[in-house]
This record gives sequence, C-alpha cells and structure tokens, in this order.
Amino acid sequence: SVFNPDENWIVEIRIVSAGQHYDAYYMKMDLNLVGKKQDIVTEFQKLPEFVEPYTMTYDIKTKLVLVTWKHGTIFTDTMMIYINPYTGKLHNEASLLKTPFGWFVQSVQALFDESTRQILFLIQQSDLQQIQITVWAITVEFDTMKIIEKKQVNALAGLQTWTFFKTEKKSNS
Repeated sequence: SVFNPDENWIVEIRIVSAGQHYDAYYMKMDLNLVGKKQDIVTEFQKLPEFVEPYTMTYDIKTKLVLVTWKHGTIFTDTMMIYINPYTGKLHNEASLLKTPFGWFVQSVQALFDESTRQILFLIQQSDLQQIQITVWAITVEFDTMKIIEKKQVNALAGLQTWTFFKTEKKSNS
C-alpha cells in the first residue's frame, strides 16, 4: 500500500482467492472520511493480469505509483507497471527480471532515492528446494522504468556503489 500524507489517502492492491486462481483489486481509501461516512473506500476495481504484487513505490512529485508484480504461474517474470493512484489506470508495463524455470521469487524490496529518481530493487530468487539462492540488485530510473544496472550480489559489499548507501565523510576542520 502507499500513503499520501498531503491528501490523506491510502491506495492498496489486495489479492483475493477465487478457487484455483487469485484476483487482484485496486482500492483507494480516503482517510478524511473516517468518522464521517461508514465506507471510506472511494475507488475499487479488479486489476487484469495481476497475479501477485511485490512492491509499490509512490512518488509524491509525479503522483505515480510504480508497482512490481508477478506475471504468470509457471514461467514467472517480475514486471513493473505504473498505476495512477487517482484513477487506478495502469500504463507502461515493462519486464524487470525473469525467473528461471523451477525457481520462484522469495522476496522483493524496493528503496527509492528521490534525489537521483532511482529505485534499487533487491530480488531474492530460489529453486523449489530452496538449496540455491540468488540475490539480484537492480537499479531502475523511476520516470522511465529504464534498467540502469542489473547484477547478482553475494554480500552487502556489492551494494555499496548505489547512491542511497553512500555517505559523505565530514572533515574535522
């Protein structure tokens, strides 16, 4: 879910089991209606083709949400798409990472650096027996969904080149 503190709303994607498959729903809640109305949900709609959302990154400047999600059931890819939080409309779908056959995505984390307009995605994949694990560090430009860098990392040392993790050293003079 994402929260806009200026306008006091929350946008969520909820997954509902529908027998042997899952349906994804976009929902917007206006927190200004709490205590005034019984239902604070102002937008609600089914999202086509969503299997499972991983992350939602909201940019308050552009008023866009960049969502990563699982596409497919056998051959699963991690996809990116923009959602307009005011209308729930989807646009500009792009592939972020393919998952090899017999593997699955264990976790996806997203860190947004507003100053560089980049998102660092940390994606952990594993084989079905969870014997082999790979971790990907993927840097994406928020405004274009362009992949800037994609590499496998074995330790935190592999992430130190990203701007978010750099710290300035202060001189004692």
